[in-house]
Amino acid sequence: MFTFILLATAALAPIEDKLQVLTTTPELGDVASQIGGDRVEVTSLLKGPEDAHFVDAKPSFIKAANRADLFIVNGMSLEVGYAPLLVRDSRNAKIQPGAPGYVDASARIRKLELPTGVIDRTMGDVHPDGNPHYMLDPMNGKVVAATIRDALSAADPAHKAEFDARCAKLQRSIDEAMFGPKLLERFSADALSEALAQGTLEAFLKERGALDDLGGWARTMLPLSGKPFVSYHGGALTYFAHRFRLERVGALEPKPGVIPSSAHLAEIIEAMKARGVKAVFYAAYNPLKPVEKVTSETGAAGLVFPHQVRATPAAATYQKQMDALVQTVASGLARP
Repeated sequence: MFTFILLATAALAPIEDKLQVLTTTPELGDVASQIGGDRVEVTSLLKGPEDAHFVDAKPSFIKAANRADLFIVNGMSLEVGYAPLLVRDSRNAKIQPGAPGYVDASARIRKLELPTGVIDRTMGDVHPDGNPHYMLDPMNGKVVAATIRDALSAADPAHKAEFDARCAKLQRSIDEAMFGPKLLERFSADALSEALAQGTLEAFLKERGALDDLGGWARTMLPLSGKPFVSYHGGALTYFAHRFRLERVGALEPKPGVIPSSAHLAEIIEAMKARGVKAVFYAAYNPLKPVEKVTSETGAAGLVFPHQVRATPAAATYQKQMDALVQTVASGLARP
């Protein structure tokens, strides 16, 4: 009898509902999953290989938005073609712009390539709020993790300590992957990150007898500082190149979102030959013919980079995406 009462009581006990988190891109979804743990159910609108610039507001997207507690967007106009319609038609007060459930992941990002002057369609698909591909700098992944942590904590304050702990674990994993755990015993990740972006990391570490302690992505990329490259989409690798001090010689697109002409490709080929460019980086959704044209005439490698989580098989999580990105870029730039 006593056992029956316990079982009946357990059956009647309320089960905590998980936060329903909707993200636009899969890397935001992965970060939210890592921080939220078993307290969240995360749905990403994009699955990996797609072009995040061109997405339709599907009925299934609207249904997912209707039941979301949090809607996390990349921001900086990346989702301008569909997110406003999605939010409007969701009839969900929680995720309207200005509401606590609407989370712009770019809010704390140091934005690059902010356009000046008059912006019009003759300039191509220019983002008025700056380059939105900030998640390809792994240090920005830490910034976004903090933004998502705070949004989860505001929505579910009873589990704030859990979110804090998981966020700290994620951020530490990025720091260790970037610099190696040994170096982080002596210096803060913030100081190292800034020195890396400013091109002073090697000198900083040499002065302190710590260069041999450097590991991770920074060790892989440091010898490649200043190396020239070409990308299909001009702004795709801007944040990554800024962090590791690489030089983009040009882009196969003459303007953002504009298909390259033969004349433009001829200019790019000449620039690549003049600068000794060894690699052209493109996303899985970019057309192959322009890439094949310039690589066949220059001898450069054409390499697919993981523009999002799950864009390539190796990019299963955000950290693995960054690792795959570093290895892809390094393999291209280090070619003889």
